[in-house]
Amino acid sequence: MTYRVQFDYSPVYELLLSFMIYSRRKWTRNLDIGNAWLKETDDLFGPKRKAASGACSEDTFDRLFLLAYVCPNKEDVPSFLDWLSGQSPGQLYELLSPQALGSLPSDLGEDIERAVTLLRAWNELYFDDFLAKTGWDELARASLAEKEAAVAPDAVSQVELTTGGLVLEPNDRIRTIVLIPGQHFRPLNLTATYRSLVIILYPVDPPAAPDAPPTMVLRATRAMSDDSRLRILRFLAPSPRSFTEVVAYTGLSKGTVHHHMMALRAAGLIRTHFVGEQYSQERFSIRLDGVEECTNALRAYMST
Repeated sequence: MTYRVQFDYSPVYELLLSFMIYSRRKWTRNLDIGNAWLKETDDLFGPKRKAASGACSEDTFDRLFLLAYVCPNKEDVPSFLDWLSGQSPGQLYELLSPQALGSLPSDLGEDIERAVTLLRAWNELYFDDFLAKTGWDELARASLAEKEAAVAPDAVSQVELTTGGLVLEPNDRIRTIVLIPGQHFRPLNLTATYRSLVIILYPVDPPAAPDAPPTMVLRATRAMSDDSRLRILRFLAPSPRSFTEVVAYTGLSKGTVHHHMMALRAAGLIRTHFVGEQYSQERFSIRLDGVEECTNALRAYMST
């Protein structure tokens, strides 16, 4: 049984995504924003930095993304936060329990209210200004329209095309895949899996500066400039392989292989096949579409 694909957008998702990256402080090495973004944002947060750092667990953020999805009024950040703050612990339980993979904490209401307080500060000190300066709302909506209009033969292909390489094989549990544009987590996808629902924030690059090469081309050419990565791509060409198999083939350390795989995934050159009831297992294969997309983008850039 396959799943249905749904597209969604609200600035709330990017609010949660940006604050999660700042609060958890663990992904920036692999993201376009880099560690420098943390240092710059620390200056904005000032004395409140300690209160924000690690204040919300990854489980809390999973719940927040789900609450954003089910929220009836998320056109803007203040409306969402007002709605969320107005939910009683019992109401939060009713909203979350149908999709929760495990038991919900006894202090659910306090946990969410603490998150709301921090998110209000984050919106005031950082996110509201981000929206005004970057034009994210317009960029996200344009990406959403483009992705929705793209022709794909089936739901699996639509997810793979939108995310640049995520292959979520149908199973007996997942019924809906929600695709949402995101910027702070570029060049990677962020995936949150629930009982019968998967939320994916896919990366959207800002327009390149005049005369600058497209970001996609830069990522792909950099990824393919390493001979170990080219050997990995050739190894992945015949059929999907596990990470362990890639490590054994290359003879490199797990850390080095992980670094190479991250670069290839970011460039859209490999597919990540998620299998199992909750998509907890991964296998990898070459994504020739990514090579073609890079070639077409390079050709277009050279001809303008």
